[in-house]
Amino acid sequence: MSYCVNCGVGLDPSAKTCPLCGTPAWHPELDAPPYFPANSAAVQPASRREAAILLTAMLVSVSLCCGLLNLFLPTDRPWSLYVIGAAVMLWVWFTLPMVLPPTVVGYFLLLLFGAKRPLGIFFMEHFGVKLVMNWYSAIFASIVVAFPLMYRTARGAFESFDETLAWSAQTLGQSNAWIFWRVRMPCCRQGILAGTVLAFARALGEYGATSMIAGYTPGKTATIATTVYQLWRTNDEAGAMRWVLVDIVISAVVLLAVNLLEKKQKAGGRA
Repeated sequence: MSYCVNCGVGLDPSAKTCPLCGTPAWHPELDAPPYFPANSAAVQPASRREAAILLTAMLVSVSLCCGLLNLFLPTDRPWSLYVIGAAVMLWVWFTLPMVLPPTVVGYFLLLLFGAKRPLGIFFMEHFGVKLVMNWYSAIFASIVVAFPLMYRTARGAFESFDETLAWSAQTLGQSNAWIFWRVRMPCCRQGILAGTVLAFARALGEYGATSMIAGYTPGKTATIATTVYQLWRTNDEAGAMRWVLVDIVISAVVLLAVNLLEKKQKAGGRA
């Protein structure tokens, strides 16, 4: 089966051009794009310059953050501030996708995992795995975009935890691990579940990052968002409406679940 890379519709295997837009048909089995190599032998050697720039940028950002903390917050134990600086940088990297446009996130993912990038070449050479233009590429992009919602919601639940409960368990001789799993987690589970549901809803509607790193191949990398767009482009409004209704139903169920979890969390807090 062949496809139109412009419209995203499936064509007859013998078709040479798309009847809708005239774009040459793409035959995945015959003429795979050269920028997505099918075997490790076709992959160019990793660029030491690009790998060095990426590693240097990560290390410099952490070092600058730690240095500023040591400069403005003098202490007798500077090693602790390095840990704090690393935690701050991780916090920035984890929450940045929440405020960046999804297409920018997809662009950064392509810079990291593209077929001609150091990480993409490494996985292709050692594991034979192509990190872009696959179904799991869409999953990874959705996780990156949706994770900040999960992180912020779960963090809010842990910050609202009543520490006197943990102190009471400590007076009874319980370990920190026991307190975390038997005291903190049960008290914060509603917030964690709410964050999980919100992250799922965000991932369900993701379009920008997934379209950049996974593309649109019907039956392989298509998502609800990309399918609705491509069906609309091809004037198949009935098909687009069917997927829109499916998305609306799923979103309504998600919102209902979030509201129920919030009510349970508030009721538990009053108790």
